[in-house]
Formats: sequence, structure tokens, C-alpha cells
Amino acid sequence: MRNLIIILAILLGGVAVYWFLIRKKPTDNNNRIENRAELKQSIIQPHFVKGNQFKHFALECKIDEVNMDKPYFVPDGPIRGKLKPENKVIKILPLNERGTDEARGAVPDPVLFKSYSVYLDNAMSMGIPPDVSGASSGDVFLTCQNSYARMSLNGGISYNTLDPTTIFPSNWDIRGPGDTISGPMCCDQVIQYIPSINRFIWFMQFWGTCPGICGKNKIRIASASPEDMRATGGTAWTYWDIYGEQLGTGFLDYPDMAFGDNNLYISIDDTRNRVGGLEVMRLPLAQIRDNVTLNFQYTEPQKSGNAYGGHLCQNAGNGMYWAGHKSSSAMTIYSMMEGSNSYSWRDVDINSWNQNVPRTSMTPAGIDWLNFGFPGNAVIGFTRSGDQLWMGWHAGPGNGFRNTHIQMVTVRISDFTKTSQMQIWNDDYAFAYPALATNTDGEVGISLAWGGRNFQGNNAVGIMGDFVVWYPKLSDTSITRWGDYMSTRRHNPQGKLFGATGYAVMKDRGWSTGWRFDTYYILFGRESAVKEISR
Repeated sequence: MRNLIIILAILLGGVAVYWFLIRKKPTDNNNRIENRAELKQSIIQPHFVKGNQFKHFALECKIDEVNMDKPYFVPDGPIRGKLKPENKVIKILPLNERGTDEARGAVPDPVLFKSYSVYLDNAMSMGIPPDVSGASSGDVFLTCQNSYARMSLNGGISYNTLDPTTIFPSNWDIRGPGDTISGPMCCDQVIQYIPSINRFIWFMQFWGTCPGICGKNKIRIASASPEDMRATGGTAWTYWDIYGEQLGTGFLDYPDMAFGDNNLYISIDDTRNRVGGLEVMRLPLAQIRDNVTLNFQYTEPQKSGNAYGGHLCQNAGNGMYWAGHKSSSAMTIYSMMEGSNSYSWRDVDINSWNQNVPRTSMTPAGIDWLNFGFPGNAVIGFTRSGDQLWMGWHAGPGNGFRNTHIQMVTVRISDFTKTSQMQIWNDDYAFAYPALATNTDGEVGISLAWGGRNFQGNNAVGIMGDFVVWYPKLSDTSITRWGDYMSTRRHNPQGKLFGATGYAVMKDRGWSTGWRFDTYYILFGRESAVKEISR
């Protein structure tokens, strides 16, 4: 009997060990919990345009007054980490317009400009802020702002204006009496160039059926090759329209775009109840290239509600990733792998950061250039480098941070474990609005906003790991709403270079506002890469 009792005790002990060490392990390690959902499917038909065949459509509302989106609120999580700066301060240094640096910043192979082009714009002609995005292929540059685009065929030496309302049908979309399914074209445009199919992709958002974020609307994807753009002055496109009604969503706002090996990915916020979730769609590149019906797949936005306001992963390769904050010390990373008809998500522990505090930064004139709250703490900087996902977002001051700053986390894809966490910070000014991309050397380039105290709101670019960012031009005045977009892309065919968009705000009595936007497109990279390409 005694031996039997001992044997039973050993067996029960073994079961207990198995339960706690094996069966309970997934719930003790959030990184290994995976949730999954099936993708939904739909189709959209192609349309073709050539030439400026439509009458210009003037926007009926002021973009800065009606587009007042609300950020996702991040819950508190358990305290992890030091809540202090974990790396050295970030320097800010000037670059002149001739393509050489004025200060090397103790970087052995510093950033240089390959080319830099400024085009002046009336602030009210595009909306506030200008929401700049762009991409390039060789000497063809395509950039966009809220309500129009600019095209250069000579490497940025000169630009032509493209008016989407004269190229595409852009008025109210009315199915029948009393059945309006979309408002007119307006704002939040995004540009990509996809080398594998040799196409520029122009992503446009439309108004709802009433002013601002309400009713129903649609989004548009347009495709054109650099050769077609040269031949037609940028007026020949194939385009596809996706309606919110088709997706079963509310008003669609704040789009983003990236691509993988075989698919184009687009995302947009479903604004139901102001914070509905992030909608992600997958469109086959081969069908875009062939100008045919698109058989696309899409997610259920409520399943990625904490990714509201977030952006997609650039240079993603064999799938797509997006992310949101489960709490102030845990992230949710979503993935949609190419070839799969489902998408999944899991939680990853990170060090704590200051969330949901006012992101303010006062300029010398007493203007808070970070006054507008959206996109809050959304993960808007995102790229892949090898087996690492790089993610960046705004964080508030406090706990050793004097100003608003950027938190940056890297996560290993193979097991979704955090591998590093750093901050882009400085006691003398704030940082915000990171945009990331990866070059062919695996380096991560960034375009960001900075300012405060003795500086207005400005843009700067750099390469992660240098602890230096470089500005092309300083603003001499500020507005109260910086953002909502900047972009960084890998250049084609010189893949070691980055193409970035940014802007400065300049006093100008010639405009009704008393100031203007100097929007620009920059090609930049390491000094060694720029000199190698220039030979």
C-alpha cells in the first residue's frame, strides 16, 4: 500500500508539472498566443481614363475643420522596464541643398542628399496639413498632398501639377434618387512605386455622404507605369473603386499602403463610433499589372481595433504586418501571410512608456504645433529588415523624458519576441510622426517631425543607429496641426537610397493665410552610396 501511495504521488506530481510547465506555458507567455480569423473576399472592376477629360471639382469644405478624427485610447499595463531614456540623445544637424553635409555629426559614413526639390504651395489649396507622400522610379518622381499631386520627369528639377478631379471622375457618387453612396474626392492620398510590376500606385480617399466623418464613402486605387506617365503627362490610369458599403463598414478615413512579394496591401480606419478598427485589404499585383478585375481579400476591422490610426509595414516581403497597443506595456502584432486565406495576431511584451498624456510642444511664437491629438499613440512608423519588425509611435513626456518623443521597438518575426527598445528623444525639442523604410543594405531610414522651444515644427531624415537626423530647411512659423503624413520609401533602382517627403512652413504675405507650405521630395543615403551612384 505504501508503494502504491508513493507511485500515485509521483504520478500526480508529474501531472502537476506537465500542467504548469507545458499546458500553462502559452498563457504565461503572451508572445505564443495566436488568434486567427478568415479573410473575406470581394471583387472590383477596372476603369480607364486618359487626359484631363473632367471638369475641376472644388472642395466644398475646409479639411482642417471637419476631419477631426479621435485617437485610440491605450489602457495602462503592468510596469516593465526603466521608464527612462535607454539610449543616447538624438542630435539634429543641417544639410544644405547642394547635397553635402554641413556637419558630419561624428558619423563615419553620414547621410547625404542625392537630390532635393522644393515646390511651393498655397496652404489652403491643399488643406491643412498637407499630408505629403511620394515615391520614385529613376527620374520619375510622383508626390501627393491632400487634394492633388505633383509629377517630375527629370529627377525633381521641375514638377507638373496633377489634378485628380480632372483626371478621374471625382464628384458625388449617386446610385439613384435619395441613394448617395459616396461624397466627392478629397484628401489623404498615398503614393507607392512597385518595381516588380513597374507601376506607380495612387491611393485616394473620398468624402462621406455628408461633410466630414459621416455617412458612406469610397476609396480609389489607381495604377500607371512610368512610361505611360511620360507619354501622357500623368493622365492615363487604370483605377478601381472600393465602397465602404461593399465592406460593411462605416466612413473610411486615414489610408495607408504597402506591398509584399505578390500583393498590394491597403489599410484604412473604419470610423464607426469614432474608433471602429483598422481595415486591411490585399490585392494581387499580377491583376493590377494586367488591368483586370481585382479579386481582393479583407479583414474585419473590429478584430484589430487597437490598431486604429496605424500604418502598414513597408518592405514586408512574404506577408503583411500591422500593430496596435494592447496596453502601455504590451503590443498586438497582426500578420497576413501571402498564400494564406486567414490572418492572425498575438501579444508581445515591451517596456512601459507614457501614453495618453497630452503631446504638446510650444514654439517660440507660443504655438503648440502638436496640438492635434490624432493619431495619438498609433503605430505609424513600420518596416521590416530581415527577421526584424521595426515599429515607432508618439509617446508623451515624463519619467525622464522632458518632451514628446518617439518610442521604437524591434520584434523578431520567427518567435515574435521583443529584441530591442529605444527612443528618439532630446531635452531641447519634441519628436513625432515617424515614417520608416528599409534599403537593400537592410538599413532603416526615417523621416520625422521635430520642433519646440527655440524651433518651429520641422521635418528631418536619417538612418537608424546614427543617433543623428538631418534637416533640409527650417520653418520660420508654425501651424497647430502637424502631420498627418510623411513618407519614406526605398528608391528604385538605387536601392541603397531612400526617398522621403516632408515640408516646412514659411511666412508669406502673398497667401491669404500669411504663410505657405514648402513641400519637398528628398533622395538621401549614406555618403558612400551617394558617391558610388554619382560616379
